[in-house]
Amino acid sequence: KTVEVTLSVYYRNTDEKGNPYGGPTYYMEKGLGEEKNFKFWKVPAILFGVGIFTTFFITLQNYTISEAVSSTFDIGMIPASFIYLTIIYIIIYGGIKRIGEIASLLVPFMCMFYVIAGLYIIFKNYTEIIPVFSLIFDSAFSGMAAVGGFTGAAIAQVIRMGVARAVYSNEAGWGTSPMIHSTAKTSHPIKQGMWGAMEVFADTMIVCSITAFTIIITGVWSSGLDGAALTLSAFEIGIGEIGRYIITISIFLFGLTTSTGWYTYYEIILRHLFNNEKKLALKYKILTLFKWLYPIPGSLMVIYAVMNDMPGKAVWYFADITTAIPTFVNLIVILFLSKKFFELLRDYKARYLNIGIVDPDFNVFYEDKVKKGSYKA
Repeated sequence: KTVEVTLSVYYRNTDEKGNPYGGPTYYMEKGLGEEKNFKFWKVPAILFGVGIFTTFFITLQNYTISEAVSSTFDIGMIPASFIYLTIIYIIIYGGIKRIGEIASLLVPFMCMFYVIAGLYIIFKNYTEIIPVFSLIFDSAFSGMAAVGGFTGAAIAQVIRMGVARAVYSNEAGWGTSPMIHSTAKTSHPIKQGMWGAMEVFADTMIVCSITAFTIIITGVWSSGLDGAALTLSAFEIGIGEIGRYIITISIFLFGLTTSTGWYTYYEIILRHLFNNEKKLALKYKILTLFKWLYPIPGSLMVIYAVMNDMPGKAVWYFADITTAIPTFVNLIVILFLSKKFFELLRDYKARYLNIGIVDPDFNVFYEDKVKKGSYKA
């Protein structure tokens, strides 16, 4: 994630209002196309874009939030879905900059709620911590995990599911979060890249681990529940009814930042598709239309799932499909562009850590090369 975020900041563009934006399709065009003279850079860019846009039709944020809100406040998943849809419209109407500002306010707040509540439950039951570790390892490498198969197959399944959920959770390698990182104000791409690594640690090692420990230590892991209902039940047992309300609010805020962040990803790809000045009027029409269309598929999926009594596991299988193509394409591209990342890393060490000698002619951003005439804009 550090590599993809760094490259997205280095190769980013600036729009007509002076706002920066970028992402995988931009480092495919500039890194592969212009710097490496790869004439077919549009092939991976199109594959990546199509892969990302499959999530427009198969999205889980609305479903997860609706499930959590409806089970806590007893208002039904469809009404909860429409409430969520309305709030998404309000936020994305302000554009990419507004989305970034709102996310910067909500993310620390929701993480604080979630982490403190989870740690309280864990330390409240501190005598169960060692047994929890024992259960995790015994289940992962014994017959308990092998439901209907043999142990080797079970371990392979655990790894596959773990990787799938991790990518969907922290987005490392998916090529999505670099798009929103590219809008950050930073003096060096590596600085933002390190924030990407911090995200993975905070999301996977802290938030996800706390969630898992809470579910196991409260005993609801074997309750037959899944999805948001499983987590909410764990916090309700650990803290009481107030815990359920706190976590529902946290999940709601998590969902808001995720959904609005995904809108940013789509808009950045569309901006790249219509970046020709002759298509300026068409670009704004497309972006305006997309703002109105974006939240609708999420609500339609909730309606379909409710009407057909679709279990949460089935919905998640659809989500796994949407991560495969863009992640595969993005990882191959960043391997080809890794040399540029290491050049930026050496420059960062020289400038800020006094490791090595600073090259006064080194360009920290690709746009600096364009301005100097090294490459055609």
